[in-house]
Amino acid sequence: MRYMTQVLRSALDELRGTFTGQVITQEDSAYDTARVVWNAEIDRHPAMIARCLNPTDVSAAIIFARQQRLEISVRGGAHNMSGSAVDDAGLMIDLSQLREVRVDLAGRRAQASYIGADYDGLIAVLEDFVLRGGKRLRPAFAYWGY
Repeated sequence: MRYMTQVLRSALDELRGTFTGQVITQEDSAYDTARVVWNAEIDRHPAMIARCLNPTDVSAAIIFARQQRLEISVRGGAHNMSGSAVDDAGLMIDLSQLREVRVDLAGRRAQASYIGADYDGLIAVLEDFVLRGGKRLRPAFAYWGY
């Protein structure tokens, strides 16, 4: 089933023109991979996926969804058991690429600023600065919950 008939093509083109990240629809080859979450029993098909790279992308996606009257679901680390990160026929806002990690060498501290930052990314940054991270129980899990 194709949901993009609900969204005017010109509005979608306008969003893509201002978006830093990717706007993925069912017509794109990356769609099936982008909609998958950790729980393989979840097989939902959003109308589109906004894979954000910064807070401005997040704002643009929310505004677009409101204008087009699309339901919004939010994907962080994609480990949510219930699958609430992906909704049928709505706009999935994918925050998994928001992975900024800042290191304060003088204070010997690291700060993961965004939702998509995961343990592997933090460990890699810390090792670059000869700092050591904590215990690595689930390296691919995002810091921001499941």
